[in-house]
Amino acid sequence: MPKAGKPAKSRHRVPVQARSKATVNAVLVATAQVLVEHGYAGASTNKIARRAGVSIGTFYEYFSGKDAVIRALLDAMVQETLDRLQKPMPALVAEPYPVASRKWLRMVVELLQEHAALVRVIVEQVPRWGEIETVRNIERRMTEFTRAVALQNGDKYRNDNLDAALFLIAGMIRAAVLRIVLERPAHLTVDQLVDELVSIVAGYYQYGRQD
Repeated sequence: MPKAGKPAKSRHRVPVQARSKATVNAVLVATAQVLVEHGYAGASTNKIARRAGVSIGTFYEYFSGKDAVIRALLDAMVQETLDRLQKPMPALVAEPYPVASRKWLRMVVELLQEHAALVRVIVEQVPRWGEIETVRNIERRMTEFTRAVALQNGDKYRNDNLDAALFLIAGMIRAAVLRIVLERPAHLTVDQLVDELVSIVAGYYQYGRQD
């Protein structure tokens, strides 16, 4: 479970000391557990506070309510994901698009699979989760990565309208990755699905417009 990093805007008190950071982290861990066990509707601030071993008063020192702590949890999860995806990015950009994309998408899927039950609750139950700024950061990072690889391989992949292509592809990849994590049928492997997704995206880039 990701640990608390920079405080979300909705927090009342900024956790500076080690004890405060430990309290916030305990609340975030408890929030994830309660969401998985009870769902969004059944997750109350009282349940979260009890699971974290803190008073409800202490909870409200740091978070204004359930939605605020869920946003903070998403902040922490997204930051952990971005940190782990950022490390191999420079090396991957230099590789051919299909190779780089396959490795990167495989990592994204594996990271989401680590928290698959929680991801399911967030995607299926948390209102407007896709509009939270930190969630959009993953899509932006994916777009940056795809742009860099496409430009690196400019002689092989068309980039006459790269911004439009990236906008559409980023949304398609997000939906496809979530489907792989949450809906994958037993007779298909993750590698098969990732390979097919890479083929679809690479094929789109390679397809030239007919004037």
